[in-house]
Amino acid sequence: MTKLKRLTILLYSLILPLAAAELKQSETAEKTADGYFVRFDLAEIPAAAFAGLEQATLSCRVQAVENDDALRPEVGPASAATAPQPGGSLTFDVTSMVDRILFYGAANDGFLLRSGTAEAPPADWILSDFVLTLTLSGEAPTPAQLPAHTLRSFPSALLPPVKEPYIFHIFAGGPPPHAGRLINTWHATDMKSFAAARPEQGALPLAWLYGPNNPHLNSEEEFIQSYENAARHYLGVHVDEWQGTRRAGAEIAETADPNRARNDKIAWSIRAIEAVKTAHPEFFVAVYWRGEDSIEPLTRQKLPDLLIMEGQSHLNKIFRPDWGVSLEEAMERLAYAKRLGMIEQTIPLFDFFENPENYHPDRILTLPELETMIRTGRERFPEMPGLAFYGSPETDDPGSGAAQLVTEAEALCWKYFIAPAPELRILAPAFHAVITAPKVEITARALPRDGRTIRRYDWFVDNRLLAQTPTEHFQLDTRLLEPGDHLLTVQAIDSGWNRSAAQLPIKVAGKAAP
Repeated sequence: MTKLKRLTILLYSLILPLAAAELKQSETAEKTADGYFVRFDLAEIPAAAFAGLEQATLSCRVQAVENDDALRPEVGPASAATAPQPGGSLTFDVTSMVDRILFYGAANDGFLLRSGTAEAPPADWILSDFVLTLTLSGEAPTPAQLPAHTLRSFPSALLPPVKEPYIFHIFAGGPPPHAGRLINTWHATDMKSFAAARPEQGALPLAWLYGPNNPHLNSEEEFIQSYENAARHYLGVHVDEWQGTRRAGAEIAETADPNRARNDKIAWSIRAIEAVKTAHPEFFVAVYWRGEDSIEPLTRQKLPDLLIMEGQSHLNKIFRPDWGVSLEEAMERLAYAKRLGMIEQTIPLFDFFENPENYHPDRILTLPELETMIRTGRERFPEMPGLAFYGSPETDDPGSGAAQLVTEAEALCWKYFIAPAPELRILAPAFHAVITAPKVEITARALPRDGRTIRRYDWFVDNRLLAQTPTEHFQLDTRLLEPGDHLLTVQAIDSGWNRSAAQLPIKVAGKAAP
């Protein structure tokens, strides 16, 4: 049976005139000087079977009028277009009031037709034949439709919806062993690393994939199968060795990059990423990228989920020093990512974290140099959602110089990313609220710092990015969610691209079938 997509209902009511302060049903029909109070029984309206209320109007006939001041009657925020005339009619748009009752669980306190104002005495009139007309339209959404209503799913969201909503990634090093770490995605090499996954908190280990240079994969089908296997076992991957033969339109010299991938293998890698994201939209795909324009077929689809722009200048001495990237070269690659529309999904990988003896003797990374890189990237491209670093095996040793660099880098990340962020709270619904209505309004309040303004609010449910709005309110249709516990997350981004997030749990009550 096909569900109705539009339904118009007319409700008629007895007149129940009361004093404005009472607002309750009365068995009497005595008209008072305060106006008319009318209430309709809405309990049997099949609102949950429809997407929403298209319009609601309250109308009545005017039998007699004594209105020397030509006052226009009001019903809540709605007022009549003209003053009432005997023998005429009045119509009020009460859509917002009825919508709150039918879909948001507001109390049905009826309608008060007021005839007076603070500046003028009440008018005297006699009204009759009250009619409430409701037009409901659209089919109610269901949980099966949720993917169609989301932009991305975490870990494939633009940013992880956590308290510090940035991506701080370390390659070839596990999660740092010190307390209060900021690094939340890392190169995982064993089951212990993968067991540390907490995607709901932004802690995401990534499995390593060779990328287009993989010598063991020699067809499109083999590349697709490789990504499919990874999607069955892991939450996400970071794809290495993407190098192509051209960088931002210019040919790359073989001496500058001996690991250039074959063009056919790059095409197969692109199709493999497209296939795995179609089959597994929640699967996170990051790609290490040096500015190759071969990435463009993916960026037109806002893929991959994350570009990790390689911009390291201080290298392990086993590598040629001229393979390093200067700060200005790194900025040029970030500018290219911005031209591709990917800057909000790009983080720069700034440098190797090594013990001093492992660097080239004249190119040992210092803390001031590291801060210059972080500050420059943040100032020129504030839209970037974080940073990445290359961690040597020594980064897992708490007493090593490499581990000390990790600690110092995280302090700089806090200084330049976390400290300037706005304060953010979710004001409604309440913590652990039980939602019984078809819809709920989420309200957040962000307080930016240092004279900045709020640019955008991002709204998540269960780490799915549902919408991005310029306002602090979002209406969530709970029929998209299964009954049970869910997590609301709001992210606020200010005019300097500083980000904060807040979370609270809710429970959606079980719903009867429409």
